[in-house]
Amino acid sequence: MPHLPQQPQLGSPTPHMVVCGDDALAHRLAAELRDVYRERVTLVVPSAREPLRHRVPPPARGLGRATALLG
Repeated sequence: MPHLPQQPQLGSPTPHMVVCGDDALAHRLAAELRDVYRERVTLVVPSAREPLRHRVPPPARGLGRATALLG
């Protein structure tokens, strides 16, 4: 088993939220955590290199509503 290089420690890590997904709910949740609760957010989405048959596109109607809701 290969060893991973040690990452430098720059003090205590800054807490943040991680949201996984590329649908309207994930984008809305990430925006709400950032804007309303002032949290640092990392949004993890599928790779663009992944074949389309394995990815689920965001529903256009739901994304439009989330955009309208969040401005």
